[in-house]
Amino acid sequence: MIAGRVTVNGQTAHLGQRADPDRDEILVDGHPLAPRAEAVYILLNKPRGYVSTLSDERGRRTVAELVADCGSRVYPVGRLDLDSEGLLLLTNDGAWAQHLLHQSTRWKRRITSPYSDRWPARRPGWQPSPTWRGSPSAPPGWRCCGKLPEPRCWQ
Repeated sequence: MIAGRVTVNGQTAHLGQRADPDRDEILVDGHPLAPRAEAVYILLNKPRGYVSTLSDERGRRTVAELVADCGSRVYPVGRLDLDSEGLLLLTNDGAWAQHLLHQSTRWKRRITSPYSDRWPARRPGWQPSPTWRGSPSAPPGWRCCGKLPEPRCWQ
């Protein structure tokens, strides 16, 4: 930008200027920006034995291996320990992930246990969701993207 190579709606852009790629014409060296990738949100039932990262210097299995075929590079939103299993969100939407993780949003983060009195199965009137091969079925319009024998994530 400092070199004057970026223009917004025909005007040379300056530091601190805001632009909306959906409404403004943004050019770099006279060429338009590449279109934004479609946002991908994955709910992964992380199994034990996988680290919540995209690569591991110790050669351990990563959650990236479980979602490699989702069609986009996605990043974990938060972490679960190597020996933990449970819900892990992955996305390519950095603004959404930052919104969830930033302390100013004041999201309540709670870890529950199937042995807790708060577990839904122990609440009066709770009904289990339909299952497929012993795993909860996906909401309408979602698809399974897991590589394990059982579906582990939904997109």
